[in-house]
This record gives sequence, structure tokens and C-alpha cells, in this order.
Amino acid sequence: MLIHHENNGVWIVDIDSDFCQGVDWHGPDNGGYRQCGSRPKFPDYRCYMHSQWQSSEMAAFRRELESLVSPCDPSAYHLGQLTLTVVEDMLRKITGIRPVTLQEELARRRFQTMLKNAFAFLRWKDMMRRRRREQEIPPEFFERHRSSSVRPMEFAVKKFFLILEVPPTSTREEVLKAWRKLARKFHPDTENGDEEKMKELNHAKDRIFRIRRWD
Repeated sequence: MLIHHENNGVWIVDIDSDFCQGVDWHGPDNGGYRQCGSRPKFPDYRCYMHSQWQSSEMAAFRRELESLVSPCDPSAYHLGQLTLTVVEDMLRKITGIRPVTLQEELARRRFQTMLKNAFAFLRWKDMMRRRRREQEIPPEFFERHRSSSVRPMEFAVKKFFLILEVPPTSTREEVLKAWRKLARKFHPDTENGDEEKMKELNHAKDRIFRIRRWD
């Protein structure tokens, strides 16, 4: 095995030695690169500090993580595209793994940090999504319906249908027909037009289409 360093020449490590095949840099005054003096412990003939060996738990975790973000390498960015439940489950798994070598411990910490960052990012996205929904719900809803089984999103949808004067069971064509009818009545260019009312009608139509996922 040849090890090259531009300032200190070339060192040769005896690969038939009974000691660990890892090497460390000790500085130019202490012999440069020197072979590790520890006894090998793992199948790659290296000690705890230098071995790349990993436990079966870590190997299984790596395969599962790579299958979730494939074909991309695991990173906080790609993990942020998963669901909150999946990231939380993977974080629980990596926390319970007991590393057998130093390299595996460093890898475990790296994966744990990425998962924590992705988990925090997904929690923030979920919080912002809920906040946007709550802004569309009147404050009196929470005062009158604290113990009600009605979900806030259903209440918001009904509110938009009431603005267009159609029942919540209306179809896409019926909603468009009602919106056009009211738009002809309240359009600012008409004689009795109302700009604020027209904005409210447009907002209600857009929200119904978005919630119902109509094109």
C-alpha cells in the first residue's frame, strides 16, 4: 500500500502486518504517515477507529433510506419531500441504532442531523398550511363550535357556497353558472356595480375550485 504526501514523500505500509491497516498523519517531525498500532477487530482488518464496517441494523437503515429518496443521495433537501410520518419513523429508527465503529457512529450522527432538519422543515410547512386554513375561517366559528364535530375546512367550504348562493352539493357547472349570474349583477362596469362584492365572489369561486380540485 503506497501513501503519498506532497511535502513528505512516500510511505509504504506492510499489508501483511498483524496490526490495523489504518494510517494516521503524525506530522513531518514524527514520521509523517504511520500505520495504526492497534490489533484488527473487524473483517476489513482495521480497528474501531479506522474500520468502515457497519452493523446489520445500519446497513438495513441505509437501504431503506436510499429507497425512499432514490435515485438521489440522502440529504435534508430530499428528505424534506417525504411525509412527516415517514421522517419521524426514520428518525426513531436511527436513534435506536447502536454503532459498532467510529465511522458508523459518525454516519449515524450525520443521518440523524439530516432527519432532524427535515422533520423541523416539515413541521413548519404543516404549521403554515394550518395557519392559512384558519385565516379563511371566521373567528366566531371557534367560539360557537368548540365542542362541535364539524371540521373547520367543511365550514369554510360552506361559507364560500353561501356567498355564491348555491348549495354545497352543487357541481362545477352549477357553481360557474351562479358566479356568472352574480358577476353580471355586481360587476363594477354595470350601473349598480360593487367592486368589493365582485372581489368576494371571485375569491369564493377560486377557493371552491381549489378545495374541490376542479380545473
